[in-house]
This record gives sequence, structure tokens and C-alpha cells, in this order.
Amino acid sequence: MSIIVKVENGEMKVKAPFNSAFNWKAKDLAGKWKKPYWCFPLELEEQVRSICLRFHGDDGTGTVQTVVYDLVALDEMKCLCGPITVNGRILLTARGNYGGAKMGDGVSLIEGSKGSGGSQNNWFTWLEKGSILKVLTVPLALKDEFAGAARTQGFEVKLVTAENKLVAELKDEKRRLLARLEEIDSELLPLESSIEEGN
Repeated sequence: MSIIVKVENGEMKVKAPFNSAFNWKAKDLAGKWKKPYWCFPLELEEQVRSICLRFHGDDGTGTVQTVVYDLVALDEMKCLCGPITVNGRILLTARGNYGGAKMGDGVSLIEGSKGSGGSQNNWFTWLEKGSILKVLTVPLALKDEFAGAARTQGFEVKLVTAENKLVAELKDEKRRLLARLEEIDSELLPLESSIEEGN
């Protein structure tokens, strides 16, 4: 999922998928949560776009190229009273010791089991050893950082179709740019003709 950045009512507004690391930095930049946006003073636009790029791989100025990863849990994973995350991105989360765990945005459980457990005060989110998660829409700019963080947290990391997806996205962008160049040429022709006639 890409982010939305807009200026409205004298504020800079950012709508983005949940990322705990981004949220902490947003608070450092005087960001205020006004559902569904983080709102910032306009004077901090450069810094806000910088943290958007840092944590989401997107600063809101254009199309973001993404990759897909398969993550294989090398051991059973448990996170006490919180979600299982990689680089601030929620992979799965529980809300208590019963009710199970739900997948994060853009994450699918391909194989294995997940859930919640523990006591009312010391509950945990868990993922079974050998489980495979497919993580969609990892920004290309964060590809290596995400993979490194996943390995550190005990996942085997497999890049899926990055080259095919990247080639398709680049071809699509090239097609759009060529179409825009044709539009510019058709707009320029009459202007150039009128300038030549005036001389």
C-alpha cells in the first residue's frame, strides 16, 4: 500500500500503513494523529517527506516500485503483549490471550499456524515454526533493509518476482512517459508555429 501525502487546512497530512517506527518519529516532528491522518506543521514538509521515505519507501511524490518476499519462520516466534513485526511493519497481531491473531496489511499466511496465548495480563502473539508468510508491497527502496531485519528476527527470506515485477512497472512507467511526450509535442507544435509566424 502506498502512502498519501497532501496539504489541507494549513497542515501537511500523511495517510500510511501502520509502522511503529514511523509513528515514534512522527511524534518527534510534532505530528498529531487525527484519524486517518498524521498531521504536521507545513514548515516541516522536508523532514516529514524524509521520514515517509525512510519508513515507507515513499515520500508521496510519485509511484513506488515494490517487491514481494516470502518469510519462513526458522523457529516458533512469540511476541509478548504485542505484534510480530519486521522493520516496524506488522506481520501479525493479537489483542489478548484468546481470539487468535490477525494478519497485518499486505501479509498472508501461506502455510503454517498462528495465534495468541498466555494469560490475560501476559498474552502473546505466536507463529509456528516453518510457517510461511507472503509480504506484499515492500518498497524497493527498503528491500535490503527489510530483508536484513527479517533475517535478524529469525526468518529465512526469499525474494519473489522482484525482477519480473520491476520490469513490468518500469515498462508501464515508460509507456506513460512516452504518451506524455506525445501530448507535449502536440501542444508545442501550434505554439511553435504561431511564434514562427509572428517573426
